[in-house]
Amino acid sequence: MPELTLEQAYEAAYLWLFHVDHPPTEVIEKPPEMVEMYSENLVSWVRAGGEVPQQSILALLQLEGDHKKAIFSAGGFSTGAVSVSESHGVALFALRPDGSVAAETGHAAMMMPREPPPPPFAVEQDPDALAGSPGGWSTTSFDSSVWVDCPECGTNQHVSLDSCRVCGSRLVKQELAAPIEEPDYKCRVCGSHDIEVINEGLAVAPEPQGSRH
Repeated sequence: MPELTLEQAYEAAYLWLFHVDHPPTEVIEKPPEMVEMYSENLVSWVRAGGEVPQQSILALLQLEGDHKKAIFSAGGFSTGAVSVSESHGVALFALRPDGSVAAETGHAAMMMPREPPPPPFAVEQDPDALAGSPGGWSTTSFDSSVWVDCPECGTNQHVSLDSCRVCGSRLVKQELAAPIEEPDYKCRVCGSHDIEVINEGLAVAPEPQGSRH
């Protein structure tokens, strides 16, 4: 399978953070190949489109606040990036092609759950259907049974949420329509279900008045 797109990497990282009780409360797009997510005490970068260099780790360390820091990368990390992260407490996670998460540093290993969530892309999908530009976040191809778009800001939210974690708007969730039952035909005289429909859809014209002799 090819490397994940940014949309796929974002979905995989979001699901994983939700699984480990760090659901993002704020999502910020950072074109061209990055998304920034804030949880209660964690700031995470999601990267795609190539290996994360050492300079990116240094930039993450410049962010203000006491949040723990993590990077999810679909393209891996340079040796320098791993080295700086180990010495400065940054958790690095590699995103495999199926969307599963692997720890690349010691701080990342300490965050790994005992039971990981199932890979979101375990079944091979059409590459043409998964391809998308970073600017198309308002209309996505995410599974509607797992993700919904906020009607106000367009940010993708997990289906378990009742309101948008970014702007607070109420989320509209799709409900499955009730199945339509086919009519049951039965003979009024003998009760048999073996009935044949004759002249279906043909209307019988009424006999004109005064035509009888």
